[in-house]
Amino acid sequence: AHIQLRLTDQLEAKTIPGIEGAFGPFFSPDGQWLGFSEGLSVPKLKKVQVVGGAVITLGDGTSRYGADWGRDGIIIFGASRGGLSRISAAGGKAEVLTTPDPKKGDSEGTHRWPHILPDGRGVLFTIGDAGFARTTGNYDNARLRCLP
Repeated sequence: AHIQLRLTDQLEAKTIPGIEGAFGPFFSPDGQWLGFSEGLSVPKLKKVQVVGGAVITLGDGTSRYGADWGRDGIIIFGASRGGLSRISAAGGKAEVLTTPDPKKGDSEGTHRWPHILPDGRGVLFTIGDAGFARTTGNYDNARLRCLP
């Protein structure tokens, strides 16, 4: 998949070169960088300047289940194993933030779609049930939670 951007001062969208297999795009807080994932079997989180340039690999991870880039330089993303993880926008090893609680049975199967709150002190995310994690289900029974 190609990602195209249209800058606000331009009429036409342009493909950003070098990211042909990208998915799950998200922006840096200043809008100067585009984060995304590449690769399905071993996904990597990457970034590139919106005006183009070299693609920089940040580390292992996927933005398939949502990602948000905080003002503090930390990216929170919905990891493929079901919980949330974080990684530095400068790169490095991803750190697990949340793990769905199997003791809650089917009520907590996945944590997705993180959104860092404006003050940077919390992360709002969606909890989907285990059926959603196993299938292409829906969010009819989803809940929101906030990490302190």
